[in-house]
Amino acid sequence: MRAWMTGPYRNTAREKAPSLVPRIRRQHSPDARSSKSAALAGDDQWFAYGLAVVALLFLILIHAHGGPGAMVSGPASIVDGDTLRIGRQEIRIRGIEAPDAGQACRRPQGVWDCSRATIVAMAKLIAGRTVRCEGSERDGHGRLIGHCSTESVPDIGAWLVSAGLARAFIRQSSEYVDLERLPRSRNLGIWQSTTQK
Repeated sequence: MRAWMTGPYRNTAREKAPSLVPRIRRQHSPDARSSKSAALAGDDQWFAYGLAVVALLFLILIHAHGGPGAMVSGPASIVDGDTLRIGRQEIRIRGIEAPDAGQACRRPQGVWDCSRATIVAMAKLIAGRTVRCEGSERDGHGRLIGHCSTESVPDIGAWLVSAGLARAFIRQSSEYVDLERLPRSRNLGIWQSTTQK
């Protein structure tokens, strides 16, 4: 048995085993650990950078297309007496109800195109101006419901109601009920109509 261990057939694995130890130790040396930590830190930085880019894109999309707590601004076009469009976003002015496009109102002197009167007045308000609308709700048509303003008119909805060109939409908000009283008592705008056709 001893001759076998010391002869030409000795166990060479035992002699080679010590040479494996330094190799294993080198793999777990402080330098190897620090390199691995640096690689993981680099991965974390790229992950954080990716999250920041996604968050920024999300905020840009909300600003451009509207969303919860959204604000849109820019040149506006008129959809009807209580709805504007800025870019691709339609905004339903909160708290008011104006005659629908093409709707006529009846008065003692005859039929009056009350929807056109509201649209013409709105066109004068926003012509050549930047319109800013803010809201946090959407209606069943996907429109942003919000308050709109220009540099010279702080609340377009309030202006239309006080001019008698829209009524307070109480089912949505009661904020313009007091403004409605004066034009209604003086039969101004839509309040001169006895019925709507």
